[in-house]
Amino acid sequence: AEARAALAVAQAQLEQARQLPEQHKLRRAMQRAAVRAADNRLTAARHALAHKELLAGSRLLSSQEVAAAAEQVKELEAAKDVEAKKLAELELHDPQPDVRRAEAEVALLQARLQQAEQALAEHTLRAPRDGTVVRILVSPGEVLALPARQAAVIFAANEPRLIRAEVEQEFASRVAPGMAVRVQDDTDARVSCNGKVTLVSDWYMQRR
Repeated sequence: AEARAALAVAQAQLEQARQLPEQHKLRRAMQRAAVRAADNRLTAARHALAHKELLAGSRLLSSQEVAAAAEQVKELEAAKDVEAKKLAELELHDPQPDVRRAEAEVALLQARLQQAEQALAEHTLRAPRDGTVVRILVSPGEVLALPARQAAVIFAANEPRLIRAEVEQEFASRVAPGMAVRVQDDTDARVSCNGKVTLVSDWYMQRR
C-alpha cells in the first residue's frame, strides 16, 4: 500500500511536470512583452526629457522639472534592466530535465511497487487452480521445515479426480491406458464411480 501511494504521488508530480514546457513558453512570451513595455516607457520618458531640456534652454521650464524627468528616465532604465534579466533567466531555464527527472522517479517507484507485489505474492499461499481446501494440517505459529514430512494443506481441485491404484506386477501387463474402470470404497460398496485408466507407470516398487 505504501508503494502504491508513493507511485500515485510521483505520477501526479509527473503530470504537473509535463505541463512545465508549455507554462515556460507562456512565461517567456509574457516576459518578452514586459521587456517591450518597459522599453516603450523608457523611450517615452527620454523624449519627454529631451523636450523639457529644450524648454529649459528657452527658460520656459525650471531646472527642477528637468532633473525630475532625468530621474524618471534612470528609474525606467533600471526597471527595463530588471525585466531583461528576468527574460534572460527564463531563456536559460530548460524544463525538459524536470520532466525527465519526474519520469525517472515514476519508473523507480513502479519498480519498487513490482518488488513489493512480488514479495507479497511470495508470502501469500495460493492454490494452483480453483478447488476446495479439504484439510489444514498445520496450526498458527508452527514452523515447517523443508522438505516437509507431510503436506500442510490437502487440496482438491475442481477437476476430475485422479486415483492411484497399485497393481501387482504379475497383473500389470493386463492394464493399459483407456481401459474402463470402476472404483469402489473399501468400506462401503455402495460408494463407487466409473472412470478410465489415464496412465500406467513404467516402473515397479514396493507397495506404499
